Amino acid sequence: MKRILGLDLGTNSIGWALVEIDHENKTVRILGLGSRILSMDAGEIAKFESGSILESSASKKTTMKTTRKLNERFLLRRDRLHCVLNLLQSLPQHYKVTIDFETEKGYRNGKFKKGLEENLAYIKDKNGKSNFLFMDSYNEMLNEFKDANPDLFYKKKNGKETKIPYDWTLYYLRKKALTKEISKEELAWITLSFNQKRGYEKTVGQDEKKQKEGELSETIIGIVKSINETGEKDGLKLFEITLCDENGNDFFRYEEESKIKVTEIEDLKELEIISKYDEEGNINDKNNVYIIKEIRHLKVKDVIFTGRKIKENFIYEIVLETGWIKEQQNKYQPKWINTERDFIIKTSYDVNGNRIQKGADKGRNINAPSVDDWTLQKLKTETTLSSFNSKNKTVGVASYIYNELLRNPNQKIKGDLITVIERKYYREELEKIFDCQIKSGKHPELEDTNLYTKALST
Repeated sequence: MKRILGLDLGTNSIGWALVEIDHENKTVRILGLGSRILSMDAGEIAKFESGSILESSASKKTTMKTTRKLNERFLLRRDRLHCVLNLLQSLPQHYKVTIDFETEKGYRNGKFKKGLEENLAYIKDKNGKSNFLFMDSYNEMLNEFKDANPDLFYKKKNGKETKIPYDWTLYYLRKKALTKEISKEELAWITLSFNQKRGYEKTVGQDEKKQKEGELSETIIGIVKSINETGEKDGLKLFEITLCDENGNDFFRYEEESKIKVTEIEDLKELEIISKYDEEGNINDKNNVYIIKEIRHLKVKDVIFTGRKIKENFIYEIVLETGWIKEQQNKYQPKWINTERDFIIKTSYDVNGNRIQKGADKGRNINAPSVDDWTLQKLKTETTLSSFNSKNKTVGVASYIYNELLRNPNQKIKGDLITVIERKYYREELEKIFDCQIKSGKHPELEDTNLYTKALST
């Protein structure tokens, strides 16, 4: 007697049957049968057919729970902001009347009344048409756009000038509020906007590597003060680069080897200083290691097969236009010749600024991440933003976004200008905005200690 299990595997179902065969009596008996329907949408079926790992139901629940928690926290922050801004008498009347400020279990409410949520920057007329509230500021911004782009704005289409979105006024006001007085309603709009877009908060261990035993790591930003070509070595030009702080004080000098000049005056360099200390906590600066971390957009000149192999991957040498070489493991030869891409490069130097040629990469680690790599996006965004703020003596995000929009009004904001960014940039901007508004003397409520005490208990 034999039992056989038969399976019918489909794209979104599995059929099964268990039969018993008695060869002596020449009989076949079905012991059981059935089917299992896989409830998957088109995306999940595509993943299933491609062999990818499907997300478990527990993982889906976790994702949905996280989304609900984030949304709930956003609403709680907004409700409390409503209460604080109401104490400061900063909310426009049309917006204020849609909020319930009645106390609830000893706490102020701050929630929108059911079905009455309004947009702070727009007010409806008797016919229900929405009109922008801050037209004076919008016209100020529009004049700046016209001055910066006269050809674009005076080429009329169908008898109408090119339109600038009203919502861009928010970036103009955030930039203006860093140095000039704005109205209390405009300040309320700005404050509530920071509750929506506030960046991510860096936590210990999230993006910072752990300190090793006996080592102390410190990261600082240096500004390129001078560049001098000093000679050649192994077919590469030698450039002596001096870094200084924001006050112009020199603090590190190093030598960069490259076929072409890739560093410019006023470039920002992220410098990590690793110091080693003994059992008594003493540090010998002569043993310090200085690591320059930066993004380089470089052209690939050649891809050479080395003849070596690690498991299923072949080893190729990627030759960059600078003369630097990166080893790449691939099953197939990368089609990178004569293409340009972003590279994250870390170079190690000693106290005298000479490259420490240790390890397989000889002290220069070159990483070629994909375009949508999180680390690459974060580094590109923060490098660009820090460079702009340093050159223009400003802080935060809005000044950079507004300047880029002013330069090219046809570009997108989301995904193009700012992607992954730390919350500290938003925090610095908001603090500077309130500091400027307090110093203007036009908003005495911001210095009222009684209101401050009430706000804390809200």
